[in-house]
Amino acid sequence: MGAGVTAGRTGYSAGMHARLPLYSLALLMGLVTCLAVLPLATLAGDGPGWAGPGADQAQTLSGHLAFQADIWRWPLLSTERLFWPHMVSIALIDSNPLVSVLAKVWTHWRGVAPVNWLGAFLGVCWFMQPVAGVYAARGLRVGAVGCLVAGVLAACWPALMVRMGHINLCAHFLLLLALGMTFRLMRGGPSIRRWAAPSGLLLLAVFTHPYLFQLCAVVLAAIPLQAALRRRTGWWRDASGFVLSGVLAVGVLTILSGPIGGGDKGFTFFSMNLLSPVVPQLSGVFGMRPVIDATGGQYEGYNWLGAGTMLLLGAALIGIVGRWTPRPALALVLVLAALTLVSLSSQVWAGPVKLLDLGTKPWEDIFGSFRSSGRAFWPVGYAVMLGCVAAADRLPRAVGWPLLLAAAALQLVDIQPLAVRGRGVWNAGSSIAAPAVPPGTTLFTVAPHPGCAPDPATKARGPLMLLDAVRHGAIIGDIGLGRSPRWFSCERILSDALELPLMDREVRAFFGRVPQAALRPALLGPGASCRGMQDVIFCGRGVAEADGAPLPPGPALVPHPLPLTVEGLALAPLLGSGWVLDDAGVAWSEGPQSTLLLAVSPGDAVTVHLRLSGITFAGGGSRPVSVLLGRAEARGFVLPDGTEMDVVIPVGGVGGDEGRSGLVRLALDVFRPVEPSRRGFVAPVKRAAIRLYRVSVTAG
Repeated sequence: MGAGVTAGRTGYSAGMHARLPLYSLALLMGLVTCLAVLPLATLAGDGPGWAGPGADQAQTLSGHLAFQADIWRWPLLSTERLFWPHMVSIALIDSNPLVSVLAKVWTHWRGVAPVNWLGAFLGVCWFMQPVAGVYAARGLRVGAVGCLVAGVLAACWPALMVRMGHINLCAHFLLLLALGMTFRLMRGGPSIRRWAAPSGLLLLAVFTHPYLFQLCAVVLAAIPLQAALRRRTGWWRDASGFVLSGVLAVGVLTILSGPIGGGDKGFTFFSMNLLSPVVPQLSGVFGMRPVIDATGGQYEGYNWLGAGTMLLLGAALIGIVGRWTPRPALALVLVLAALTLVSLSSQVWAGPVKLLDLGTKPWEDIFGSFRSSGRAFWPVGYAVMLGCVAAADRLPRAVGWPLLLAAAALQLVDIQPLAVRGRGVWNAGSSIAAPAVPPGTTLFTVAPHPGCAPDPATKARGPLMLLDAVRHGAIIGDIGLGRSPRWFSCERILSDALELPLMDREVRAFFGRVPQAALRPALLGPGASCRGMQDVIFCGRGVAEADGAPLPPGPALVPHPLPLTVEGLALAPLLGSGWVLDDAGVAWSEGPQSTLLLAVSPGDAVTVHLRLSGITFAGGGSRPVSVLLGRAEARGFVLPDGTEMDVVIPVGGVGGDEGRSGLVRLALDVFRPVEPSRRGFVAPVKRAAIRLYRVSVTAG
């Protein structure tokens, strides 16, 4: 871990005659690893594991296939077949932009149906893992035996084995390549030109997964930091090369993807437990003890180093490597320490004991784009392993080689249960059963959104049904998101599913007690049919009816007599989702979207008058409000803080599905509602932006 700034005694040679046999063995090791971990059918994109994948694999595969089925659009990575009618980038849904673009080029050129190349990508990940391990070890000037052992330890890495279901995050070889480049470039003189390879690595990482890009970039930041700390002449050249490399990667992704989404909550929830790297979990040597998890989300921070790495680390700690006096690269130590702190988050747990609590704010806002904080330890774990290998490699051969070989053997035994379990999942597929999407469906949505579902069963089954719809050529109205665009909110997706009339050959599946209780079939338009099957309610129009008992249509929509003026508690019949009435008859918006539902005679043109006031983060400000009429965006307005104002919204002759149903749905959308108590308000809601006092509707 001393960054390899001194040459070892093992006769390290940079010549081709030394590299070729070593990398040939590493390639053979990679092939064996790939075939040992993954069935051939999985590599070919087929087999039980792809036919019935888990939720994460289903989400990734849905985006991969749907993107290929769409026409070419701009931005290049966007598609309308996911989250219709919005365009969304596959970079936001963990569908591996690089592999998906290559597959789309192939299928459009050949004129064939979408193909699954994600299995081949998984094969590349496992094939490259030991090769990258050897490359990184050579950066520390480790001898041949040590390099091969580093390749074995990298191929048998527990934190990688446990990630087999999250396809893109299996590309840990990118982290090893980043470490190897860092070890090498910290030795040379500062130069912009030598940043060509790191730039290529960051481009590859950003088009694989944002987490891997961020981690690679942080590791590479040690290069200019080391030059600055040592006050090397021209240190700014390395700093410039680093910045340009990062800007290039992010810039290209942004151009080809469009907005790349924002952060999310979970920084403290998905952290690493302090004991995770050193206490055995899911171990073939020490037993299959469960993952240390004090928050319910620290499975994301599973970072057990493995029995072999712990053997080498223990040897280093008890002073066996006393002959070797490394010169640590301070910059790399600082970078790895920072990553460790991020992985522990602002709430540090040691087993079930909370050692430190700095709260969630502002940390969750600062690190929102890296919400699965426990993953930040991945490069640290690899660096520890490589440092321990380098230390053992510098011992006399009679001691060092047996120690290294014992470590490789122990690590291989240690990961056997994880390897067997992972291969078994691909051979057997998921045990979760999901109802089939009704035949003839061309647009399919699940509600609530898979990422917003409170119960594990819905989270698991929703993605499987969406994948089934994609495989049958349907467009889907929602899909899990790794990074949420500005327009996305759980409340908006659910209220759209509950309140927008169904289009021809559209189907929506409702899970869970709360959404099903809120379902009013009459709002879904004439011709809508709802049936309950198991614990799912299917509502469709113009498609074969699902099996199960039909739901009663409920009360019909009766047009309101015009002109209409209601206020106070009489507002209740007009309030859709996202409103709560207080005792004084004022309707407070709850969350980022609130809707009004008005029944009129089909084809009527009406004008809606609203008396509103805004709630902003600071007094005296204003809040922009977007207005949607049905699925179409209408003109918005700006609402002043605390001052009542009248807003006039003309609604032309309601056509299409809305015309046949006589339903006018107005959705008021806001960005980042505020907690009313922060402004001194006593309110019946936790997040608000609008107060509604009166609604008037006139003809014409």
